[in-house]
Amino acid sequence: MGKILIANVPHDIDEAELTKWLQLSGSRIQKIRLIRDEVSQSSPSFAHVEVDEDSVPDLINRLNGQVLRRRSVVVSENTHGRSRQRA
Repeated sequence: MGKILIANVPHDIDEAELTKWLQLSGSRIQKIRLIRDEVSQSSPSFAHVEVDEDSVPDLINRLNGQVLRRRSVVVSENTHGRSRQRA
């Protein structure tokens, strides 16, 4: 299983909308976890996504810089709690 980090997602997005957006790009999503602020329950603009390991480099190349609700997202590989962006 591969992991990616998506930054700059809209604060009010939900997992269903993000899943649909990712699936439209041809992504096979295993799990999405939006990071939420405990008090406001809004997303502080990033999500952890688990995908098929083989698809990580392609997903990063296809999705990094794409627009989601007028926000340009930043997609990077998430490895062992650390994230690194592929060129």
